[in-house]
Amino acid sequence: MNDDIRFKAAIFDMDGTIIDSMGIWKDMAAASFKENDIPVPDDLEHKIFTMTFLEAAGFCIELTGIRVSPEKLVEEWNNKAMGYYKTDIPLKPYTAEFIRYLKGLGMKISLTTSNFYDIAVDVLRRKELLDLFDSITSTQEVTRSKRYPDVFLLSSERLDARPGECIVFEDSY
Repeated sequence: MNDDIRFKAAIFDMDGTIIDSMGIWKDMAAASFKENDIPVPDDLEHKIFTMTFLEAAGFCIELTGIRVSPEKLVEEWNNKAMGYYKTDIPLKPYTAEFIRYLKGLGMKISLTTSNFYDIAVDVLRRKELLDLFDSITSTQEVTRSKRYPDVFLLSSERLDARPGECIVFEDSY
């Protein structure tokens, strides 16, 4: 690795950072309201932005009163999302080039996502980026959402890097 570089590893979020897909999840949550003739809250996207899928499903169920378990609603969203992710969701501009640049510097690269592992692998494979990633970590592997460091700490551990040796590229706080 280049001695001039402070970081040993880079951790990338997927949705909204590598690919331009954030609208998909907002639209699916909004559909839960529309399907039940309930007005979609203006701040829905802001409220669910950092939630896990189970948290977002629970939030939508609580506000809509629909009679379904959070797990079942997440399963429905996932099934719908697979169709979107199999279409050509674009990469964010210059993402592939930047990841290749970091890899060329000798950095270890992780994908750390709130999305499902299988979707993440499929997206990276179709975008011809999968071989650049040393690990993929999903919030489904930890107990708390990305509002907490758990998933990022697991990613740094898998990269054999201390947290201070990692730089994170994320579109939420």
